[in-house]
Amino acid sequence: MVAVRVRRVGSRIQGTCRCNLTYFYVGPAGANQANVFTGPGLTRAPWPPGSVGDTRPWDFLLHGTGTTPQTGYCNITVDRYQHSYPPPIDWRLSRRERADFQAGELDVLARYVGCAADGE
Repeated sequence: MVAVRVRRVGSRIQGTCRCNLTYFYVGPAGANQANVFTGPGLTRAPWPPGSVGDTRPWDFLLHGTGTTPQTGYCNITVDRYQHSYPPPIDWRLSRRERADFQAGELDVLARYVGCAADGE
């Protein structure tokens, strides 16, 4: 497996244990998303085509599970922001990254984790 280098550009945290969260990352377009995120007991599989309906501005890519002693069982998803939408201002993208994203050279991925320790 070849590791893909990404940089965190934002987050959205919910829940009391801070384990129900979404992080946003920027990295090279077209990378195999299964090689981006790793973790204890992590499983990943593609979303079944058409299983979630219209997801704009996101493409739902992967879903899976993982487990840690601190958080218990966790649900995980990886989504990609569609290039036809402007990236939100609160993402910490440089001007160059914004231009590269809009040119399709960079992808923005969202990794959601919802864990049993937070009632998920």
